[in-house]
Amino acid sequence: MSAVRWIFIVLFFLVVLLFAIQNQDRVPSVGFIHWVWLNVPVYWIAYGAFVAGVMMTLLLFGYSVLKMKNRSSRLQKENRKIMEELNRMRNASIDDDFDSAEAGRDGDTGRRAPLRKKR
Repeated sequence: MSAVRWIFIVLFFLVVLLFAIQNQDRVPSVGFIHWVWLNVPVYWIAYGAFVAGVMMTLLLFGYSVLKMKNRSSRLQKENRKIMEELNRMRNASIDDDFDSAEAGRDGDTGRRAPLRKKR
């Protein structure tokens, strides 16, 4: 996998070098908002546009990643609370059943005492 990665990196830089060699013509002027550059090579303009696109992509991607991490953290916290509640409910029902069973047994015979009706 490492060799394939290096081959792609070398090919990419060769393409970039070839692009720069073939586009050495100069543009009389380039303006952006209040800035003006005179006599700029074409490949600088292309690289600048590429870098600006990469930066915008990273900003948008970074924002979405932070948003997903925040949501994931919130859902993990909610999941932890639900699991704790579930464990409490499981343990509570076991303890309650055990206590009520012990209270209803007759000590000598091991049989249950008759249930009394509530009034």
